[in-house]
Amino acid sequence: MKFSTVLIVEDEKIVGMHLASILQQLGYIIVDVVSTGSEAVEIACDKKPDIILMDIGLSGELDGIETSRKIQQNENIPVVFISGNSDMDSIEKAMNGNAYGYVFKPFDEREIRPVLEIALYRHQYERNLNSDGNHHPKTNHNENDEQYHSLAELSSDCIIIHVNGKIVFVNQSAVQTLKAKSARELIGKKALDFVHPEYHETVNKRTKNAIENNILPDVAEEKYIRLDKSEFFVKMRTSVLNYKGEKGMQVVFQDITEQKYNEEVLKKSETLFRQVWENSRDGKRLVNKDGIILLANPAYCQMVGKPAHDVIGQIYSNVYAEEQQPGLLSTFRQRIGTHSIVTHYEKKLRLWNGKELWLELSNSYVDAEGENGPFLLSIIRDITERKIVEEQIRSSLMEKEALLKELHHRVKNNMQIVSSLLHLQAQNIQDKAIAAPLRESQNRVKSMALVHEQLYQSDSLSEVNINVYLRQLTSRLLRSILSNKQNVSIGIKPENDMILMNIDTAIPIGLILNELITNALKYAFVGKENGEIGISIDKNHKNLYQIIVKDNGIGLPADIDITKTETLGLQLVQSLAAQLGGKSECTSTSNGTIFTITFPER
Repeated sequence: MKFSTVLIVEDEKIVGMHLASILQQLGYIIVDVVSTGSEAVEIACDKKPDIILMDIGLSGELDGIETSRKIQQNENIPVVFISGNSDMDSIEKAMNGNAYGYVFKPFDEREIRPVLEIALYRHQYERNLNSDGNHHPKTNHNENDEQYHSLAELSSDCIIIHVNGKIVFVNQSAVQTLKAKSARELIGKKALDFVHPEYHETVNKRTKNAIENNILPDVAEEKYIRLDKSEFFVKMRTSVLNYKGEKGMQVVFQDITEQKYNEEVLKKSETLFRQVWENSRDGKRLVNKDGIILLANPAYCQMVGKPAHDVIGQIYSNVYAEEQQPGLLSTFRQRIGTHSIVTHYEKKLRLWNGKELWLELSNSYVDAEGENGPFLLSIIRDITERKIVEEQIRSSLMEKEALLKELHHRVKNNMQIVSSLLHLQAQNIQDKAIAAPLRESQNRVKSMALVHEQLYQSDSLSEVNINVYLRQLTSRLLRSILSNKQNVSIGIKPENDMILMNIDTAIPIGLILNELITNALKYAFVGKENGEIGISIDKNHKNLYQIIVKDNGIGLPADIDITKTETLGLQLVQSLAAQLGGKSECTSTSNGTIFTITFPER
C-alpha cells in the first residue's frame, strides 16, 4: 500500500521536529507540523493528508480526542495518537477517539512505521468494504497479505487473525504470550480454545455482529488461556478484515494481568483504607491549603456535633466557637505554606455549640502529585475525660504530698521533744559518766530527726540525698562533741554526687554513721590536737553500696572484738548493718581505724 503524506500535530516543537525527521527518512512527505487542534482541523480539510500523527494530550481549547472528532466530521482520514501514558486507560481513551493506532512516548523510531502502515492498511480495507457491494477489496490479496504480515511482526501488540473461527495468522508477540514454540503450533486451532469459557458467548456474539452487520465493538477486557492452561487477562480490540479473499476477524490484544493484579491490590488497599478511615475511633480530617475540609470521618463529625454534609466543604475553623475562629484560621494560613504546622500538641477548644473539649492533634502533610497541595491530615482525639482524670489525680497527689509533709514535720517535732527531754535529763545529772549515755541517745534521735527534715524539705517525699544528709550530720556532731582545743577535719567523697536512698535505708545508715563518727571524734584522737576523718559512699565491683569511715587516730585497743563488744554503739552498727542485709568490717592499727559497711540497694 502506497501513501505519501502525513500531518503531524504535536504541541512540543522539538518532538514535532523529531517526528518529521524520522518520517522523512522513511520516505513520507510531511504536509505540515502544527501545535494546536484548530490548526490541525484547518490543515486536514485543506491539504487532506493520507494520515495524521497527533498528540492525544494537546494543550489549548481542543485536545487530541476532540480534534480527531472534528476532523472526522468532514474528512475520512485515519488518526494515530501519540501518548505520554502507556497505561490501558490511555489506550482505551485513544481507541474511543476513533484512533487507528497509538505510539507511546518515549517512542522507538522502529515502531512508528509499522503502526502507520497497519493503520493505513485498515483504513484502506474499511474504505473498500464501504465502496464494494460484495465486500471484497479490489486489490491484490497476496501482495497485501504479505505486506500485512511484515508489519504485524514488527508490532509489540499481540495480533491474531481467525477466519470461520480458526486461526490463520499470529504474530511473534502472540506466539510468545500464548506460550507456543512457533506460529505453526497455533495456526489451525480454534480461536475460542484460547478464550476462557465464561467469555465464549460474548465473543461469539461480537464476531457475528462484526462479520454479518459490520458492527465494530469497543475495547474490551477478557480472560484468555495459554497453551499451558495458565490464565491471563487481556485488553483487546477486534476489527473485520479481508484475509486471502475471505472475511475474517483481527484481534489485537495486550496482556494486562499485572495491571489487573495491581488494580485488585489497589482496590483492596482502598477498601482497607476506607474501613480504617470510617471505623477509626479517632477523628480524622483532610484540609487543603485554604483550610477547607475535603474529607472527614464519622468519628470527627460526631466529635464536633455536626453531620458530614455540614462539615465537608467548609472552613475547618467553623466547627469552633466564633471568637476562636479568626485566630485559628490566621495561624493555619501562616503556617501551612511554610510547612511549619505543629505536628503534635494538646489544646482546649470550645465548639460552635459551646461544648468545651480537650483535643490531642497529630498533623502530617500530604502531597498529592498534580494536585493543588499541600494538604494537611489531622488525627484528632478527644482527651477531655483523660484530662479530667489527670486533674483529679494531680489534686489527689497534692493533697497526699501535703499530708506526708505534715507527717514528716510532726515526726521531726516529736523527735525534737524526745531530744529535749534527754537533754534536760542529762543536765540534772552531775556525774558525767552517767549523763554521757543520755547525750549519745540525744544525738541518735537527732540523726533520725535529720532524715525527716530532709524529706520534708525535698521535692521527693520518699528519698533522701545521703551526701547532703552527711554534711549536716557531721557538722552537728563536730559542734557538739569536739573540744575547742582539738582540730579534726572530716572529708566526704564523692563531694557533689547525688546518692538517693529511701527512708527505710536512710534511717539505719544515719544511725550507723552517727555511731562511727561519734566514736571517732570521742576516742580516736585522745592525746592528739589534730586529726582527720574520711567518709566515702559508693558502689563496689559487686554493685553493692559500700560506706567507709576511716580515721588517722590511735586505733582500737587490741583486746576489742567488735563482733562481741558490749558497748551499745558498736552493737547498733552490727545490728543495723544486718538489718540492711549487709555486713560491717573493721581493721585497726596504731595509725588509725577503718570501718567498712556493705549492703545491697533496696
